Amino acid sequence: MGARKFGTIDRIEWQQPKDAAPTDTDSILIPENPDRVGLIIVNDGAVNIFLCIGSEAQLNKGIFLAANGGSYEINRTNLSIQAIHGIVAATFTGSITFQEAI
Repeated sequence: MGARKFGTIDRIEWQQPKDAAPTDTDSILIPENPDRVGLIIVNDGAVNIFLCIGSEAQLNKGIFLAANGGSYEINRTNLSIQAIHGIVAATFTGSITFQEAI
């Protein structure tokens, strides 16, 4: 669908929030979306999470989301439609909430 024009400014539509649970192995938390124009990710779990855009996530590398509220935003200044991968320290399961705009 993508952004739509409303007068002279783009109008975006925020989708319903979703959850994902990263584990101690790399996984795709948020799939690639060619219509993405924004994305907010919040770590609402008790363990630190590491994210990577477009490739395998690794511990202690990439985008760090601190436990209990760490967040990351994708917007027009750093836009990527690629999949978001995540990983947490061994034996733990994390928890993120995200909301995507198209």
